[in-house]
Amino acid sequence: MTKTKLDLSHLSFIILLGAMTAFGPMLSDMYSPALPLVQQDLGTSTSQVQLTLSIAMIGIAFGQFIFGVIADRVPRKTLVLTILALVMIASLASALSSSVSLFIMARLVQGLAGGGAIVIARATVGELYQGEILSRFFTALMVVNGIISILAPLVSALILTVTEWRGIFVALAVIGAVMFLAVLTHPKMKTLNATYQTHDNFGDIFKDFGRLLKTPHFLVPMFLQGVTYVMIFSYGAGAPFITQNVYGLSPQNFSMLMVLTGIGLIISSQVANILLRFFNQLSVLAGLIVVQVLGAALVVVVLLCHLPLPVLIGGFILCVAPVTGIGPIAFSLAMQARTGGSGSASSLLGLFQFVLGSSIAPLIGIQGPESVVPYSIVLSVTMILLLVLMVLTRILLKPALNKE
Repeated sequence: MTKTKLDLSHLSFIILLGAMTAFGPMLSDMYSPALPLVQQDLGTSTSQVQLTLSIAMIGIAFGQFIFGVIADRVPRKTLVLTILALVMIASLASALSSSVSLFIMARLVQGLAGGGAIVIARATVGELYQGEILSRFFTALMVVNGIISILAPLVSALILTVTEWRGIFVALAVIGAVMFLAVLTHPKMKTLNATYQTHDNFGDIFKDFGRLLKTPHFLVPMFLQGVTYVMIFSYGAGAPFITQNVYGLSPQNFSMLMVLTGIGLIISSQVANILLRFFNQLSVLAGLIVVQVLGAALVVVVLLCHLPLPVLIGGFILCVAPVTGIGPIAFSLAMQARTGGSGSASSLLGLFQFVLGSSIAPLIGIQGPESVVPYSIVLSVTMILLLVLMVLTRILLKPALNKE
């Protein structure tokens, strides 16, 4: 039976599930401060080194799709252990890569495995909770996500002071090993083996995908979640080069900026969690979107006018932080409209979110490491889409939510 009350007594379970959903920041925030160093070491172009960032995000997208389908058919604990073993192997392969092509391949596998961990954690939560409780649970998971977003660049900065960028991937392999042991030994992880369903064939799953793609109540929140994550993906691809090449920050100082952004992500998720106790999901969603749009507008103005760095940092935080409020609410709204297995719905949501975000990332460097124009254009288009989707969400979902 689906639970309707949020049980916070299993804190370690929440932390573990939160860590499983945090492969996005682990594979991007730990690595992005080293992008200029990787470019120099491997002797590659700006777009190619940004591809090493975005290819992992593409892997996460398709990993969610692939493993989300599988997760509705096989015991999930076994699947998670397999996935985490792949994370360890791919991380070590990344650390040992001697060319950008081998590095890109290892990053793709790393992303595929990370996406599998994300979708299984999210699907499990989607089966345990519903409604605003589901939104609050996801914002609780985003606290773990935000803490990892803070720790990731700090660990990266520490590693880069004592060794080269390859040490980052050795650290990721160690993290994968720790999570493997946690999944193997945590008593609550037995839940994962109980939360899957068997389909007669893959045709049933793809019919479910077809029904979801014809359901406006699912599609609009899916698009909204995907578009808000463009903010964080484009930031991860553009900010390292803009701050280091245009504003003169060192990789270590940029890591501190990532820490500030991570703090903003935690605050945003907690503010959303508190607001959901007093206001409905659509009202909280609209408020967060307005903040994000204003932050993006500030970043565009700062970049085009080359205003001081502190103003740019403020814009970055306002632009990126609301993702941890908007994303979970949009995800929960979409999951409530699902027509079949939670693994299938979660995989489709993850696929769109990461494909959209990661496909934008390489465009940021299309004019070179010192141009701010492509990033400004991406932010401007994203602002418009967010406002349009906010209106559509209220039109489509407000009548249904009022009936609950």
